[in-house]
Amino acid sequence: MIDNIPASDIPASHISWKRIEEAQIRIIREALRLRYKKDNAYNRKMARYRKWYQNKKDLLASIENLYSLFYSISKEERPMAEEEIDKTIEELIADEAE
Repeated sequence: MIDNIPASDIPASHISWKRIEEAQIRIIREALRLRYKKDNAYNRKMARYRKWYQNKKDLLASIENLYSLFYSISKEERPMAEEEIDKTIEELIADEAE
């Protein structure tokens, strides 16, 4: 039965696009965590952007919103538990079987 197959033994053909998309999101979050590991890195970057775009208020507001989003994502911490990973894999296999 599929329930007894360890996650590492699941063939690549059974991994759906949804799973690939979730992996990409995790990669982005990890990259953002590394980029803004320290709060002063974010503050330095924003100070530089404010100086560069001081005459372009609309562009500066957009950049501030974007980097604020990046910063908030980088501060999220939610590692997946082993059970949650196994459950997700089981759901994906069930979806593929249908």
